Amino acid sequence: MVIAVIGAALIGEWAEAATVIFLFCIAELLEGWADRRAVRATRAFAGPGHDHAGHSHAAKITGPNQGRILTKLEPHAEFFVTADRKVRLTFIDDAGKPVAVPAGLSATLITGDRAKPTALAFAAEGDSLLSTAALPEGGNLPGILRVKPAAAAAPTTVRFQINLARCGECDRAEYACVCAH
Repeated sequence: MVIAVIGAALIGEWAEAATVIFLFCIAELLEGWADRRAVRATRAFAGPGHDHAGHSHAAKITGPNQGRILTKLEPHAEFFVTADRKVRLTFIDDAGKPVAVPAGLSATLITGDRAKPTALAFAAEGDSLLSTAALPEGGNLPGILRVKPAAAAAPTTVRFQINLARCGECDRAEYACVCAH
């Protein structure tokens, strides 16, 4: 913008310089407006937290495997990516202790490239569910987890980024980070 204004001023096109400044100001206003809308939409998408007697979800907590706690699910579940890139869902009680997988529960994780998504199914393994296949390649994947508590029940959907990069502060994968950032 500065170069265009200086160039217009040097050749005596003051109206042109003023028009460039005016249009860039409008562009800055629109960009700020779009940023504010994106923040509001993101907050609305995440939804308000809920509180149970005895605990609050305002503070980030971890589960038995140091994974991400999915508080939208009941019972809550820990999302954890294993060393071989499989996903483990461990259901936990209010104290953060593992509980048995609820009878009839099924889960599917949709992730990977948005143009060609990968659906991961889960199978019971002990007191948790383990994906039958590994996550696709990539270090920062979108994730849509759908959990059905029973065959006839409506699924609960949880959307989040599966960022496998390590946090410099807490040394966990970013998807499970407990830091304030």
